[in-house]
Amino acid sequence: MLTRTTFLLVCCLCLIGCTDNPLSAPSPAPLVTLIPTEPATPTPLPSPEQAARDFLGAWEKGQYEQMYALISNASKASITQEAFVKRYRDIASEGAFTSIKTQIKDMDVALSRAVVSFSVTIDSALAGSFVRLNKMDMTYERGWRIEWKPTVIFAELAPGNVVSMFTHGNSRGEIFDRTGQIKLAGNEPMKVVGIVPKDIDDEPKMLSALAPILEMDAKAIKDKYAQAKPEWFVPIKTITAERAKQFDDKFKALPAVNLRDSERRVYPVSTTAEHLVGYVGAINADELLKLGSQGYSPDDTLGKAGVEKWGEKYLRGDLGGTLVILQPDGQIVTTLSAKGPQSGRSVYTTLDMDMQKFLEQELGNKPGAAVVLDVRTDEILALASNPGYDLNTLTLGTSSQIQALLNDQRHPLLNRATQGLYPSGSVFKIVTISAGLEKGGFAPDSKFHCSGIWTGLGPQYAKRDWLATGHGDITLYSGLVQSCDIVFYSVGLELDKKDRTLLPTFARAYGFGAPTLAPGLSDEAAGNVPDPIKANVFVGDMVNVAIGQGDFLATPLQVVNMLATVANGGTLNRPRLVAKISGANDERRQDVQTEVIGKLPVSAANLKTIQAALKAVTTTGPGTAAGAFVGSKIQVAGKTGTAESPPGEPHAWFAAYAPADNPKIAVVVMIEHGGEGSQAAAPIARKIFEHYFAVPR
Repeated sequence: MLTRTTFLLVCCLCLIGCTDNPLSAPSPAPLVTLIPTEPATPTPLPSPEQAARDFLGAWEKGQYEQMYALISNASKASITQEAFVKRYRDIASEGAFTSIKTQIKDMDVALSRAVVSFSVTIDSALAGSFVRLNKMDMTYERGWRIEWKPTVIFAELAPGNVVSMFTHGNSRGEIFDRTGQIKLAGNEPMKVVGIVPKDIDDEPKMLSALAPILEMDAKAIKDKYAQAKPEWFVPIKTITAERAKQFDDKFKALPAVNLRDSERRVYPVSTTAEHLVGYVGAINADELLKLGSQGYSPDDTLGKAGVEKWGEKYLRGDLGGTLVILQPDGQIVTTLSAKGPQSGRSVYTTLDMDMQKFLEQELGNKPGAAVVLDVRTDEILALASNPGYDLNTLTLGTSSQIQALLNDQRHPLLNRATQGLYPSGSVFKIVTISAGLEKGGFAPDSKFHCSGIWTGLGPQYAKRDWLATGHGDITLYSGLVQSCDIVFYSVGLELDKKDRTLLPTFARAYGFGAPTLAPGLSDEAAGNVPDPIKANVFVGDMVNVAIGQGDFLATPLQVVNMLATVANGGTLNRPRLVAKISGANDERRQDVQTEVIGKLPVSAANLKTIQAALKAVTTTGPGTAAGAFVGSKIQVAGKTGTAESPPGEPHAWFAAYAPADNPKIAVVVMIEHGGEGSQAAAPIARKIFEHYFAVPR
């Protein structure tokens, strides 16, 4: 038998024998060895982790458009960017989310598919904090993309399911005077009458019964719940608890009608200290946009002015809420988080209501303001603005009554003591003499001559003194006592020549040009201190400022704080209207302490000179307020001001403290277009001092 090896050998010999010239034939080609190769390995895809982090990170920052850019093409086909963004925003708003934090827990990758497990920690202003575990699928489309569906937000968000917040009401904190005995703002129990549409058994009967009770048209009632889901409680109208009790039997006979507890804000002494107490009102669109994340809803009210506005975060408390996922039929799928309500804390003001009423009485029908400040504690004991208004008009009045108040040309809603801006007139000379003594090279006995006319800026810019005959030869000290304009024109000009920033710097050191930010006050005006460096302010302008005229503007509160600063030896403190904030039984108490704003750049010696001059204003013959204090048993240190305000009469000012040698309170009185400060304002201030110190008239 021929073996396989023998056969191959014979074949080879036969091939050799077939060549014509075996000796000249080319050598056979070398054998090529074929090495088997392994199949090609595909290039590995990048990790989906970064895309997942980008998607979740954008969620944390509320960058929903960036999230949409990271979802798959199929997902984009199922939802538009507008709808996607709206879904996330609506859930964040409904849930009152204040922060979102995410963390990737695990990742399962198989070729072009991946599943990412993650946790999300959410803080809700109403429902508290909660943590959810979830998953999302990812696919590779020239980059990793999220296969998005609503369950990526919360696993229970199946088609048709929604996130809903049930809020738990609380009681707004109250506002009291300094004794805690007089309530300035409180709450009245109310009942919200609502309808659950699915429980309506006889609609005509229900509507005919409710219409007269609620004093509403039957159609208006029906329109309220016409578009509501069947299981919703739809508020129809809020009525007093007394009225609800009166019709209790009729409500019980209507299965679809439910009542819920509520309250409304009331002001027991509604025409006293109204500018300080302030009021609440319905939240507007801009406020809701800003505060929605804090749990406010379109039906909420909030502080609009005064302590009500300043203390909103304390007075409101925590509403509390239960955040759930609902099925289309209203059934709860799951509760995401829940937190109970916490009542608001009450605000205890520094107001002495007896003094407050006295100030308002003394202002009478004169437009203006008056303030009493405790020099030792910086507490606002009383602050009156005239004309005033009734707080209950804004909360309980008719729309026509409210509109009439808003349109009143006397501007009764304006707090003239903190928001009214006026030239202060000669009261400002306290600032000018301070700068002159410290930086202007002047001494208390520096001499001037007042002929009644001053031409320091040239004859064409001549200025007159308030005393037509002039004061003759006079010192700087006496210039403050007698309020000589020409003395202070000269000092103002010299200061401006030395350094244009000197007078503005001293004005700001006394607290002008900035709101006091007194705890308890809202919407204070800053006033204006002209700045020759930044503005188009000329030398003559600063000469006018030296006597409190020109573009200088201040509030009465800033002026009285200046007098308190002189009285206490040179420390500018922040006034305060609030003594403490606390809950029931004094829990969660927070005391408001005195706060130092700054120190006057005035030496003790120069400050004593100013104090002595202010005392002489009321106690010596030449003093501009001496006539108003003849026979006074209290030594008062103060300064008059008569601030020109064309086309009307000048604004009348008097600002002072007493007792002059042991100050306890500072007082300011400003009468709009009242004329001479010594005649219109100083006599009222005297009455205020005598009332405080219980001096018999």
